[in-house]
Amino acid sequence: MARCARSKLVSTPIPAFPPLTPSSTAPAGASQTLAAAANIVREAQATWLLTAKVDGGSTTVAGLTHGRAITSIRRIKLTDYGIDAGVWLTGELMLEVGLGTTASGPDIHFAGTLTVGGPRAAHGTVTVAGDRVNGVLDGRSVSR
Repeated sequence: MARCARSKLVSTPIPAFPPLTPSSTAPAGASQTLAAAANIVREAQATWLLTAKVDGGSTTVAGLTHGRAITSIRRIKLTDYGIDAGVWLTGELMLEVGLGTTASGPDIHFAGTLTVGGPRAAHGTVTVAGDRVNGVLDGRSVSR
């Protein structure tokens, strides 16, 4: 039986979110904040996949714990968007379609720079380019 190659995922699968606990409200260091930011980005991309309108319109969606996302066919606009206690992202992620292709399809990914805030966060900015997230949080360079 012939099989087709698996298509490239637009967004990586999202693991289950842990319940909020008293320890989840303690201040996070730069590495913990970067991990939280990467999870927020993945969740926002999944939200986009479910809510983006191809007719040019937009959809406003509440964050799981804070803020909102506005999705449209080409972008995700985050305003204090959070999925965990005390770490939020603000800014825009734009859908980019690369000129090349991968073994599983066209090069489609999100890219943008986001401001990290919230009472638990190491504050600063992160840059998203596909699956890569890096930035400067509390004056420290971090990457993932």
